[in-house]
Amino acid sequence: GTQAFMKLMGIFNKVNTQQAEMDTKFGALHRAVIMLNKFGHPLSRTTGELFVCAPQRWSNLKKRVALGKQRIGPRIQASGSTISQDLQTFGDTFNSLYLDFSNSGCVLADCPNQEARNIIAHFEKLLGALKLQARDLIELQELLETNVFNF
Repeated sequence: GTQAFMKLMGIFNKVNTQQAEMDTKFGALHRAVIMLNKFGHPLSRTTGELFVCAPQRWSNLKKRVALGKQRIGPRIQASGSTISQDLQTFGDTFNSLYLDFSNSGCVLADCPNQEARNIIAHFEKLLGALKLQARDLIELQELLETNVFNF
């Protein structure tokens, strides 16, 4: 169900995050190889072949990811009610966490520093887990073309 879609969205997001960074690195790497050649230190044959193939392989990966997103769209639409329910559950969990934090002792002026730090650390841990989940759910919500939770 939604977990499988979220894993796929996680992979898609990793590629998207690294796309711009990798695209610029190919240019810098190309300039470095030119400089190495200029000073008489060419790449080995094996490394040179890998270097020549790398941009095309990266391009193919980006195309496969884009195609994967297109292909998964109809399946996400077919699982819309389950995903919407999971989005609603996420929203309820987030709102509950917000209320719990708002009602915790750390927002009171007389809360001891160490206790406040412990409470904040606890909520940071819970929020960190929600952030990871949210990144993939945002994609699913967009592909589902709905707005169950306002991230």
